[in-house]
Amino acid sequence: MKRILTIVLVIVVVALGAIGAFMYKIILGWPIYESKTPALALSVERKNIIVFSKTNGYRHGSGIDGAKDFFQKLGEEKGWNILFSENGALHTPVVLARTHLLIWNNVTGRVLLDEQRQAMQDYVEGGGSFIGLHGAGDFSHNWPWYEEMLIGASFSHHTLNPQLQEATVYQEGGHPGSENAWVTTEEWYMFYESPRKNNEILWNLDESNINPSGNLGFLIQDKDWGMGTDHPMIWRRNVGLGKSVYSAFGHNATIGSVFAIFPGAFSPDVGATQHHRAGACRGSSGRVPTMPSWPSRSN
Repeated sequence: MKRILTIVLVIVVVALGAIGAFMYKIILGWPIYESKTPALALSVERKNIIVFSKTNGYRHGSGIDGAKDFFQKLGEEKGWNILFSENGALHTPVVLARTHLLIWNNVTGRVLLDEQRQAMQDYVEGGGSFIGLHGAGDFSHNWPWYEEMLIGASFSHHTLNPQLQEATVYQEGGHPGSENAWVTTEEWYMFYESPRKNNEILWNLDESNINPSGNLGFLIQDKDWGMGTDHPMIWRRNVGLGKSVYSAFGHNATIGSVFAIFPGAFSPDVGATQHHRAGACRGSSGRVPTMPSWPSRSN
């Protein structure tokens, strides 16, 4: 009997330890950083698009791979130089000075050192273009400027009962019955307040047919709520002299097909920001940039 109790106790301790480690990873992420700038094949002639996919927190593996496939194909179509990396040390003034568009592809956790964070902030506020996908907008980044200024919304939870649910999304200005409304399956993100008051909304979710609860047994018991009739899914905003787009879509490998359905949301005029890059870095001309435009994918 004593042996059985010992085994049960060990199992309980191990289980609680595993749960604690998992929650720590989800909320804070493992403290893993890089300090040596990676060698990137930055182009002089083509537009450099960096797709950054580092995850110190939860890893949306299929979503990351699906987005990488999409941007690789889009780059081939547009003639862009697409660069993939999971090395946070690429966030330097020198590298970002030659970057037309920085994409955080389901990035989670604190992934940058302080000086790398500052370089990224200077890049965007100096006229850079940023796209954040799905996990890039969760609560694991622990970076006030990033959440408030770059993403423009505060994440609460996602659907868990079940995690993936089918729902209708529709373009801003339309409704769930609009001709261009679309049905898809996603891990639906909930935010404490609607992003509408601080952002230009592009696409919305009709959550009338989903269960928005994020409760999880005894671990999470206060997330049995949704955003109601005002549930933005993709939006964009000005950040200093730069631009930011955030998409709460991106959990699945089919993320590429989602992007293709939503023209305009993922196609900033990357060429318009090229003359800013030097101005955003030290020792340059300091030329004041104009705001980049956001045309459709066909442009």
